[in-house]
Amino acid sequence: MSSSPNIHLTNEPRRYIDSQASDEDVYTTPSESIRDPIRHDMQDWQVVNTIRKGLNEAADGVFVSESIIVPNED
Repeated sequence: MSSSPNIHLTNEPRRYIDSQASDEDVYTTPSESIRDPIRHDMQDWQVVNTIRKGLNEAADGVFVSESIIVPNED
């Protein structure tokens, strides 16, 4: 289910959002330009929470056989 919060912007942020949303730019609609940083923030918090969980488990002496594999970025 999707919801539509009502967001009020002053002129400067509105102009910025509008400038990011065009056929020649990254986003095609103002909504996309607002959703993208929210999605990135959600992913960042997921990583933070995973690290917190791991730290808490390590502090409690809980260890798992899995490990994090970081891909080689050439």
